[in-house]
Amino acid sequence: MLCLVGYYVIMEWENHNIFRLCAFFIALIMFGFNVFIYCYMGDQVIDQGDKVALTACTLEWHHLPDTKARSLILLIAISITPLKLKAGNFIDLSLRTFGSIVRMSLTYLNLLRSVE
Repeated sequence: MLCLVGYYVIMEWENHNIFRLCAFFIALIMFGFNVFIYCYMGDQVIDQGDKVALTACTLEWHHLPDTKARSLILLIAISITPLKLKAGNFIDLSLRTFGSIVRMSLTYLNLLRSVE
């Protein structure tokens, strides 16, 4: 979507159609912002999950009462696998993913412009 909307922005820039150019530019900003927000939230989930795992593993659980220690052991066992927010259950959402999405959409945009 970023690639196609970027392509339409360039086409409307060349056609000097200001109204459509503004509409497509706003759509481009909206799509980019939405992808960024999802990737930023995914990165925050990863960071907070790592903090919880580190705190649970470094806590002196053996000094706690039995019921709390069992619950903490369960939390430690779950925190072995890192918590990640996924898109479509096949791509992790993080700021690194956002960079990859932007690079790939610019690559496709250059491909579209060269075919034109």
